Amino acid sequence: MVDLKTFLTFLLVLAIGQPALAYLEEDVQRLLESNSCERCDLRQANLREADLKYANLNGADLTGSDLTLADLGHAKIDGANFSEADLNYAQLDNVNLNSAIFRGANLSNVDLTRADLRGMDLTGTYLRNTILVGANLSGANLNGADLSRAYLYKAKLIGANLRDANFYGARISEIDLTEANLVGARISLPLNQKDEAVSIKSGISIKLEGDYREITSFDLNGSSKYMTSKSGQLY
Repeated sequence: MVDLKTFLTFLLVLAIGQPALAYLEEDVQRLLESNSCERCDLRQANLREADLKYANLNGADLTGSDLTLADLGHAKIDGANFSEADLNYAQLDNVNLNSAIFRGANLSNVDLTRADLRGMDLTGTYLRNTILVGANLSGANLNGADLSRAYLYKAKLIGANLRDANFYGARISEIDLTEANLVGARISLPLNQKDEAVSIKSGISIKLEGDYREITSFDLNGSSKYMTSKSGQLY
């Protein structure tokens, strides 16, 4: 016969061996049923392909959650935490992203056309193939962010921290990089940006080898590469 102490020890070992769910099942159920879950604990929750259009997620903790292909159009996310969350191919139409946390999140393949991302902490965020046409990223922290093959036409990156950011294959025509920190940033573009099948053959690695102030544009066509500054200087 097993004594009580041995039995309790067995239960403790069993509990330690089972991975604990970070989120509360009742919170997930409440969200899916009522489309509202303010200040809920939804860490690591599986919300893949969930219909969360117009959902109220104010103050919710969605750290590490799977929101792949989820529809968050018009959702309220004031104070919500999406750190390390997977939002690949998610819909974020008409969402105030500036009021939430997306540090280290996967925002690849998301349409953020004309999005207001000013001053946001996007350190280490994945923005691969993300559409950022006309988006305002002024003052944003994109240190180590992956912007490979992102669409950045006419985006504002004034004063943004782009240190060690990856721009491989990104479309960067007419972007404003005034006073942006580009130390360690990597840029590699197809010779013909209109041809999706063309291989990447040219590249630029920006290093701190001079004082280049108020850089406003790049000309990356042809064998020679140029930078222009707000003061009219050409590098």
